[in-house]
Amino acid sequence: MGKSMETVDMQEVMVATACELYKRDEISLGKACEIASVDIEKMKEILHNKIIARKSGLKIKETETMARNAMKFAKKERL
Repeated sequence: MGKSMETVDMQEVMVATACELYKRDEISLGKACEIASVDIEKMKEILHNKIIARKSGLKIKETETMARNAMKFAKKERL
């Protein structure tokens, strides 16, 4: 049988709470997953559907450097 109405409502409240705290930058994506009781891929989907931008702890320069290093490493591995 399906979930009770009370369980569904509580799940919705927890998801909404996690989304709001994440949007305010008060919790990480991982913590939002814990609060909402969903896996990371589901949380990403929820945030996307609610048009809440995902945040990275890295600055753009750091991300670019990591990407360049990964590309260099990938080329070395193929040789």
